[in-house]
Amino acid sequence: MPQTAVASEEKDLTEEEPENQYERVNILVFGTEGMRADTIMLVSYEVSSQTIDIISVPRDTYNYVEGHGGKAQKKINAVYGLGSGDGGPSGMKQQIANLLGVPVHYFVRVDYDG
Repeated sequence: MPQTAVASEEKDLTEEEPENQYERVNILVFGTEGMRADTIMLVSYEVSSQTIDIISVPRDTYNYVEGHGGKAQKKINAVYGLGSGDGGPSGMKQQIANLLGVPVHYFVRVDYDG
């Protein structure tokens, strides 16, 4: 199956950034199937110890998004397909940040086209 990975920010990630800009760098990694996220993980890299922690977020986790109260839109995996600027990668980053109480700095989206 072909895979596509998409970086989150519109900036050149090869540019050197100030050392230790963050204590932790949090990266949302999620796979999509159509307009829904399938696998959702937050990868957290601690700069000082150079360790990685990974949290898997079940795709059926209930999550309220203001203005989107439909029954099928109450699960975290539905956020990706929401309209009106609340969905897509930026919507996923925001909702995961709200759910886990940590900032999400970047994302990687993996899409499987069969």
